[in-house]
Amino acid sequence: MNALRGIHRHPLVKRTALFSASIGLSTIVGIFSIPILVSQLGASLWAILAVFQSVCAFFAVFIAWGWGATGPSIVAGLPVDERRQLYATSVVARVLLFVVAVPVAIVVGVLVTQESWLVATLAALAYLLPGLSAAWFFIGTNRPIKLFLLDSFPVILGNIVGLVVVLIVPSLEAYLASIAVFSLVGVVAANASASLSGPGAVVWRHSPRSLFDTYKSQLAGVTTTVTSSFYSSIPTVAVRLFAPQALEVFVMADRLYRYGVLVLAPILQSIQSWIPESGVAEAKRRSRQSLTIGIGIGVLGAVFLVIFAAPVSSLLTHGEVVVPLGLMVLMSIAFAGDAVAQVTGLAGLVALGGSRQLALSALFGTLAGSGLVLLGASMASVFGSEPTAGAVGVAAAIALTCVGLATYRSAVLVRLAR
Repeated sequence: MNALRGIHRHPLVKRTALFSASIGLSTIVGIFSIPILVSQLGASLWAILAVFQSVCAFFAVFIAWGWGATGPSIVAGLPVDERRQLYATSVVARVLLFVVAVPVAIVVGVLVTQESWLVATLAALAYLLPGLSAAWFFIGTNRPIKLFLLDSFPVILGNIVGLVVVLIVPSLEAYLASIAVFSLVGVVAANASASLSGPGAVVWRHSPRSLFDTYKSQLAGVTTTVTSSFYSSIPTVAVRLFAPQALEVFVMADRLYRYGVLVLAPILQSIQSWIPESGVAEAKRRSRQSLTIGIGIGVLGAVFLVIFAAPVSSLLTHGEVVVPLGLMVLMSIAFAGDAVAQVTGLAGLVALGGSRQLALSALFGTLAGSGLVLLGASMASVFGSEPTAGAVGVAAAIALTCVGLATYRSAVLVRLAR
């Protein structure tokens, strides 16, 4: 009981509370956006928007080039006067990737959704700009206030303005344009703060060789994040292509699943800087504690998702889309596995020098999981009389992959932490 009374004074709990502001407000805005977008644009166009988000999320992670995964732990372990140079180098490298990725994302978006080039362009700008985010730098240097004000709040404000605009002019183009404008403002402000303030000199000009070395140094991180993002994006795209009749139901289940992941995010962000900051011996002990935290969050979140999925989905979509229990049970199992896999991988393994095992597990999980997802989506043609068969098949594939990743990464973490 004494330990429970003092838990609020634990440094990890305090840090998590500060990082939760960004995630909490983003989640609230996201939840309230669903009924507004469904009522103004229709459930079908809302589901198409989710497809755009899935496609662009993959390219945004490609632009980020792994710094979101390994950056917080790396910058937390650097001397203060070397941090600005690390960040400035990442900015140059990511801007080049942004220029390459935007046109490709536009083309893919048009091909998958059959929407106009204007919608695809606005979606690409709105959802690829986060690839240039300074979030990982603020997380690694334990600056939750800057993370909220400069990185998260502009995006949140863009979503709010976009919803107001949609209420006046029911247009997907207007909604995406609002998000794109405010995302750009946030990216500029956050990058200026991260790279232009603080001790240490900064060199902005980089030779092709030095940029190549920079990209190479992030191979483990980019392999982890790009493969994971590809695997996160492909289910919605697969359902759109092979089981379009189940798209709205799957998107709603996927949204609830991702809101659960958002709740996990501030805890993960705190653990990423908390584990490596006190030396190797303490990092091993804290890594073992992080495994327990991940399991606890996974089980608790899974229970909540199963209980509240049907009533919440009905409420948010005015009764148009209700997630079946069987589908949500599978997505809940996936959440539990994902919670453990993310905490042990992005926090524990990176801090203990297990980036190679993290990258390999992400690559294998993506290859195996993507095959299972495509197989699951094809169930729609086998069970033609059941409209949600494709969605259930995809959810089963996601659950199996997440549990497999969690098991492997937990075993590796326990071995490295001995």
